[in-house]
Amino acid sequence: MRPDHAGSLAPLAILAMRETGADGYALYAHETDGPPVRLSSCGLPVPAAPQEGLCVARFPLRIQNREVGLLAFVFRAPEIPEGAARPLNRLTRTLESIWSLYATPDRAIDLVTRITRQQAELADLKIADRAQGFLTHPEPGAGEAMALHVECVLRARRFEALLDQFARDLEDQIEERKLITRAKSLLQSAHGLTEEEAHAQLRLSSRRSRRRLAEVAQQLIKGKYQNESA
Repeated sequence: MRPDHAGSLAPLAILAMRETGADGYALYAHETDGPPVRLSSCGLPVPAAPQEGLCVARFPLRIQNREVGLLAFVFRAPEIPEGAARPLNRLTRTLESIWSLYATPDRAIDLVTRITRQQAELADLKIADRAQGFLTHPEPGAGEAMALHVECVLRARRFEALLDQFARDLEDQIEERKLITRAKSLLQSAHGLTEEEAHAQLRLSSRRSRRRLAEVAQQLIKGKYQNESA
């Protein structure tokens, strides 16, 4: 699985470019069939073949001992500058960790399927056990009692409800993070702040107003758009 929409990959690679003095980078994903696919790049194009005056540092990306991609940096130099290999190696390990987030859904699906089946089997055993009890010792109103028992057993299946709540919580967190990121960007553009300074300003406003950070961000964005339309 390729992390095509992992928004953190390109900024991290560009940060490594600045830290090491690289003139360009390219991030590739290996396909099962066909040539590698370039996910992102910046700066000087990474040459496919050796070129005079350029050197390329290539770092394979591996997940569970399987090579899934390649990160390459190009330098306008005859060899990789001293001290550049270590931060680039560190970045490679970081990108592998991020990449692995997008390689785990299959495992998660297997776990959810397994738990759901086990939960169904357990519920079925409880129902069958109670039904066998009525067959062994018949009682008046057994049908109504069994119907109530089945409803009770099925009502206790909390796994789906927990997953649903977890998914909604994650969706809320994603939307809040987008609001905060947008608000910080507006503050940076309007006042020439760094990301850290913009975040600190939002947090200060949040504390002073006793409102959640996302609410402060949303108000700032709304005010910006209202001013522009006025």
